[in-house]
Amino acid sequence: MQTIPNPLYWQVVASLDWSWQKICESWGWMSPLSSVQKQLMNPFDADIASFIHNEMRKHGVKLALGHTVEGFEERDGGVDVLLKDEQPLHADMVILAIGVSPETTHLAKDAGLELGIKGSIVVNDRMETSISDIYAVGDAVQVKHFVTGQDTLLSLAGPANKQGRIAADNICGGDSHYTGSQGSSVIKIFGMTCRYYRRQMRPTPKNRAGC
Repeated sequence: MQTIPNPLYWQVVASLDWSWQKICESWGWMSPLSSVQKQLMNPFDADIASFIHNEMRKHGVKLALGHTVEGFEERDGGVDVLLKDEQPLHADMVILAIGVSPETTHLAKDAGLELGIKGSIVVNDRMETSISDIYAVGDAVQVKHFVTGQDTLLSLAGPANKQGRIAADNICGGDSHYTGSQGSSVIKIFGMTCRYYRRQMRPTPKNRAGC
């Protein structure tokens, strides 16, 4: 890219999509950022999230929290971001970092696999699905939280990598088992390092988080 987008607009929903912010920071792009939620990083309590907001603003990021994006329109060589009940924001470039959810409708469901939370694929501790000789791993599978023992859906790279190795072992005749996911994450936001540990799928007072 020959020129720096000015401004760059960034719509974020999931905390795991913050890798885009690091890319923008390294390229020198300061950007408006919006979220339909009233705070960034939902796993954190509001008082902790306020430190994150201050860190972002200190580095020139304009936050538009609690706004719903209804659409986009091309104008003057850029893009108008249409907000519900608010004036549109204009940007040279728009990045949508809105998270992931399992897309299992056209494959797993049609194959007759048992589905779980949010349409995720139910597997056992050998990463086997409900149909013999079909394995599944990663963001698409439902796992056990190894602290609570509850079924959950955690989209994290580390567990996905481990699940892939376990599935490969078992496909090749081994006997490897996945004991569950903890749901802990660490993220660097400019000069601040934050971490959290999820005990439930949705943020609750039982989360443990800090910066």
